[in-house]
Amino acid sequence: MQETEFRVYGYRWVMLSVYMLAIIVNQVMWITFAPITIDAAAFYGVSDLKIGVLSMCCVL
Repeated sequence: MQETEFRVYGYRWVMLSVYMLAIIVNQVMWITFAPITIDAAAFYGVSDLKIGVLSMCCVL
């Protein structure tokens, strides 16, 4: 059986860093909705879960 050599590039750390930055920005965006969830649920007369589902499906 032949052994395959893999080449590992240092650029993978740059891509990992960019991906991590995008995830951090996304999580900060989500946490900004937390303070208004209860107020929005009370205003619209629905549960917190429904507000959460609405925010998950409508965020671009």
